[in-house]
Amino acid sequence: METKRRNDEMPDKGLVRALVRRGSISDRSPAVARRTRHLRGTTMCERCGAVYSAKRWLRATPDQQQWPIGLAWTVCPACRQAEEGEYFGRILIRGDAAARNEDAIRRRMEHVAERAQWTQLQRRIISVERLGDDLEVLTTSQKLAHRLVRSLLGAFGGAATYGWSDRDGELLATWQWEGEVAPFAPSPAPAIDRPPAHVDLEIQSRHTEVDPHWRNLIERTIARWAERYPELRRIHATLQHGRHRHGSEQAAFVANYPGDTLRVEKQGESMRDAIHAALIALGRELRQAQEARRRITKTPGARPEGSIKRIFRDGGYGFILLDRGRTAYFHRKSLHDALRFESLRPGMPVEVELEEGRDGLQASRVFPVGNRRGF
Repeated sequence: METKRRNDEMPDKGLVRALVRRGSISDRSPAVARRTRHLRGTTMCERCGAVYSAKRWLRATPDQQQWPIGLAWTVCPACRQAEEGEYFGRILIRGDAAARNEDAIRRRMEHVAERAQWTQLQRRIISVERLGDDLEVLTTSQKLAHRLVRSLLGAFGGAATYGWSDRDGELLATWQWEGEVAPFAPSPAPAIDRPPAHVDLEIQSRHTEVDPHWRNLIERTIARWAERYPELRRIHATLQHGRHRHGSEQAAFVANYPGDTLRVEKQGESMRDAIHAALIALGRELRQAQEARRRITKTPGARPEGSIKRIFRDGGYGFILLDRGRTAYFHRKSLHDALRFESLRPGMPVEVELEEGRDGLQASRVFPVGNRRGF
């Protein structure tokens, strides 16, 4: 008869787990990230203004931007990677159709990278250059490279392949587009100084294929929202086939709106019904979120005046210095038609219309001094 082994004869499970974990861990981060990982206290990047705190690179708060006293200074990993050309994701864009629509592809990637920086400041595009007949894109993050390819697939079609390096986890992706312009490819941008409104859309399906009519319905609705809600960043849609209590199809949407994440989920007898119901619900959530942000505190007569304090070109935003030492955030989309974001300089006088946002004071509209026209 087999007897039970005593507890003191059992192997040390904690030791076994430690040995297994030690053998599986491998640091696949870029060398520049490893060199600047162990920073003490709160540190600010002297180039992009990002702040390292609690083992993460975050956006600086208005107080830190206005009064960066006591902060240590360094150069963040993303800025070092851009300077040294050390990439972690590489994309090769090929095909006749890709070559003919290079401008639209570049704009798409710029929009996706801009949205990615709202949650992950270290994810940036290092360079986009011609490499023979191919277009080579280098990024600081393999995840950003993967996201860029998925966005190009959703917008233009084509085919993609992925390969990860066993040595350091580097991603090499190839996207090939040989056909004509895809049915849902974005139209050429109008000839204006400011970039057109854009929302990064990702559609995912489970147990079903995405019908072109469903995609068309979603894209047409979000295109209208991009103009109506310029602060809308990204929308992720999940279409799932299955058995539910109130229907056999399910559509779920997650929208990233400044200061909030909006989630809706609807079921229907058909997928189109579920998508339609979810879009109506999400539109209602967006209206409520916009109304909550637009508590405009206008004063009669002249608008409050201030001056440009600091500009973050890559992020498309900056800060305005007001009276009594107050600071207001502004985005490039809030500029009057007479102002160009590229022409702004620190110290330039402006007039503003202010609103109290969830993260502090912000300028809903920025005008040149003396301009009394509206948008």
